[in-house]
Amino acid sequence: MLEYPQAININVPPNLSWTSDLAYREGQDQEELGMMAEPVGMNNTKSWIQYWRKKPADNPLPFSVTFASVLDCLYHADAHGMNYMHSLRCGKKLVRLARKSKDFIRDYCRETRYIFDYTEGDLLIAGMLHDIGKDGIDPKIWDDPGSLSWTIKNDFSSKHPLIGYHRLMGLMRRTDVTERKAYEASSIASLQHHEFWKGTYVNPMDDRERVGYPYMLRGLNIHPMGLLLLLIDVDDAMRSTRAYKQNMEDYMVGNSMRSQLLTTGAAHPSLADAYNDFIVNRDYVMPQGFAPEANEFAHIHPQIGLSVSRSSGIYSDYLMPDQVYNYIINNGYFGRTILC
Repeated sequence: MLEYPQAININVPPNLSWTSDLAYREGQDQEELGMMAEPVGMNNTKSWIQYWRKKPADNPLPFSVTFASVLDCLYHADAHGMNYMHSLRCGKKLVRLARKSKDFIRDYCRETRYIFDYTEGDLLIAGMLHDIGKDGIDPKIWDDPGSLSWTIKNDFSSKHPLIGYHRLMGLMRRTDVTERKAYEASSIASLQHHEFWKGTYVNPMDDRERVGYPYMLRGLNIHPMGLLLLLIDVDDAMRSTRAYKQNMEDYMVGNSMRSQLLTTGAAHPSLADAYNDFIVNRDYVMPQGFAPEANEFAHIHPQIGLSVSRSSGIYSDYLMPDQVYNYIINNGYFGRTILC
């Protein structure tokens, strides 16, 4: 088990900067540059994991501090906090879906030799940080109530997996190897959570072709982390109210997921049973005090449309960035692994 520290009081350093302290920096020697290439494709991903499990950290910072800092960035990624709340819910949902998908993950890893020795704490963090790249996109994109075209919005949105990956690489460099697995899982999650099993698929809702991004990976070249997070990310997005859309009702989400992802080649077909179990048992419902259900918390803001106020009791039902780490520690997530 990883030697994560015990629960502590966390003060997020206000001057911890993506551009200096946590930046992904060029100029390493050729060997490191080669191994730091994105985990794209089966062999590259496996080599990338092996490399970073041995690479010493540069001036390491405590994991608890960098994690709280990066969550704080996500907390401020948009005016109404929807990305932050979405990320907290995705963390919890990823753990729940992974528990139901143990047989699939085990068989997939036997076939591909991917490593998936993550604790539930690592997965919880990966789900929370998969969208950290949205912090690098103009908040007007996420807060736009519908005036921007689908093409423009998609153009900006498609950049966030790579932005997130490179930001997480900055955290990898500054984190001791004994505490690095959570950022390893998060980096893969960020980079691959919009890749499709068949590379592309046609959405039956609008007959428009969707292309997996940023690399249009397909098949066994996608790590199981990406396959699981695709389902969780889309499921929660459908259930969520955003500045530009209302949430779907529960019964519509299951049907839409099956028709748009599970039967079109977007998602791995073997995950259908696990996802159906996830739906039937209402594992998408969040406990109070962590991240409640998405559709309970939207209200109308006269300037920016659908919004949630950080100062209201509504938003305070969610854990704040400096509380999440202790929640993970106190609930024993780092002590439980998905695969034995």
